[in-house]
Amino acid sequence: MVSRSVSVPSRYRVVVLFGLGLLLLAAPALVGWFDLADLDRYRYEAERVEFTEDGWAVDGHVAVIDGDAACLERVPDRACMLEHAIHENGGLEYDGLPSQALGSRYRYVYGEGQFYRTVANETANETVRYDLRPVSTDEALAAISTERWRASSTVKRVIRSGPVTTSDELEGANELVEMEDGYYVVYATSIHEVHGERNPYIVGAAWVAAAAGLLLVLRAQRLRIEGP
Repeated sequence: MVSRSVSVPSRYRVVVLFGLGLLLLAAPALVGWFDLADLDRYRYEAERVEFTEDGWAVDGHVAVIDGDAACLERVPDRACMLEHAIHENGGLEYDGLPSQALGSRYRYVYGEGQFYRTVANETANETVRYDLRPVSTDEALAAISTERWRASSTVKRVIRSGPVTTSDELEGANELVEMEDGYYVVYATSIHEVHGERNPYIVGAAWVAAAAGLLLVLRAQRLRIEGP
């Protein structure tokens, strides 16, 4: 009686062809999952930030530092101007919501080389007094910066190794990051966005790979049935 079972070498070939075929079949899904055909391009660089008596300074063109502090931008925004007015007037009283109900996107203010902590206290006449309390630079930076162990691997790579180009906006950009030798900000130096379009060559290659994968799966199935 002649055995029709598949030999060991043939079984190995079937497994290899079947696995490779499945991988190629998944090419379009992988291209979509990892955005490999995305035409958007973002280039990021890093600059070291120093805080001196004259203000914050960088060597490059960082326009704004996001985070838990106001007035860390080249062009002051409304919040910064209001905080400057509060400081210049020695505080401000407001007849409205209690201090516990007042939220804010920042806790610190930076101006003229000095960090301040925002303060809101209720007074005896049921008003709220806004004020700024001076704090040390070390205290403020410890509160508003991102420790290096919390920063993303891409952010740290830009800081340590140089510019990086990505197809997606980088999470953690424009944030103050504490590294071993100081504070840095990673920011976009160029942005190229193409909405709703994908690289036709990559998309086409993915579908060609899928077709080849289907042929390999069919070939593996045929070898399995036919045997040695």
